[in-house]
This record gives sequence, structure tokens and C-alpha cells, in this order.
Amino acid sequence: MGIRQKNGSDYEPVTLTSMLGSFERILNSRKYGISIVHGHEFSQTRQCLKTKYKVLKQAGKGSRP
Repeated sequence: MGIRQKNGSDYEPVTLTSMLGSFERILNSRKYGISIVHGHEFSQTRQCLKTKYKVLKQAGKGSRP
């Protein structure tokens, strides 16, 4: 819940999802073996991201209502 840009502002909701995808791609290329998108080991990470996404959307962030 504490992810912010260097200037202190919040990221757009879609940017958070894109970051997760980027992390997944990097870990796959290094043969990590556990998926942060689908694995149960990162379920709390996904839940936190989902909550942050909802909070940002309610605050008016994002390009779609």
C-alpha cells in the first residue's frame, strides 16, 4: 500500500498492474519458478495490489470510470 513515485504522488492504477507484469517477466527470464501473478506464495501481494487499485480508482485516478 506504500508504493509511490519519487515525487510522492500515486501511480496510475494501470501502472501498478504493468509493474507486476514486468516483475513476472523478469523472474520468468531468470527461471525463478514461482509466479507472482498466479502462485499462492504471492496472494497477499496480489490482494494488496487489488485494494490499492480500488482506492486509486475511487480517488479518481485512471483513465476509465
